[in-house]
Amino acid sequence: MSQIGKVPVVFQTNFEPKEESPFKVLKIFANVGQRIIENDRLAEINTDKGLQDIEAPQSGILKEIFLIADPINEYLYGTIFCTIEIY
Repeated sequence: MSQIGKVPVVFQTNFEPKEESPFKVLKIFANVGQRIIENDRLAEINTDKGLQDIEAPQSGILKEIFLIADPINEYLYGTIFCTIEIY
């Protein structure tokens, strides 16, 4: 039986509280329905500290993407980027 795992958007910041750490999604490298492998690059984000990648925490099928690549729109720390069906 398949489980749905949620991939939270998480990046480390030691300089400011997490709730004050907005980010922008610059590029999305995966597509809904795509089989992904653990550590695959899913997206590139920009924070006030620089560029970082969101990587797949587990292998599975990418079921939903909730954010869009947009250099203007900011999201808050902890926003869910996508869901992965883990097999």
